[in-house]
Amino acid sequence: MRSRVPQHVACGLGAEVSGYLEAVAARTRAVLRPQLAGVWLTGSAALGDFAPERSDLDVQAIAASGVPLDARQRLATALSHPGLPCPVRARVRAPWSVS
Repeated sequence: MRSRVPQHVACGLGAEVSGYLEAVAARTRAVLRPQLAGVWLTGSAALGDFAPERSDLDVQAIAASGVPLDARQRLATALSHPGLPCPVRARVRAPWSVS
């Protein structure tokens, strides 16, 4: 499953934010494949009310099955600020399982 940020959503966010979101999706895909069901943007950025000076980035990921602890730890490391600096205040939610 592709988990790319839709072009129509990302285009109004600026190149730096769009690049960050692409990296979040790619890193999530790399760690959670094949369990990944989807990655998407929510909140003000998805609704067209994003303002870099006051907004955060809400990103959610869903796994189709349980995600082992080691994979969750790898994902947390891959998405941490030292490894992937966020251009705004970011909130990346941990993946959860859907039965």
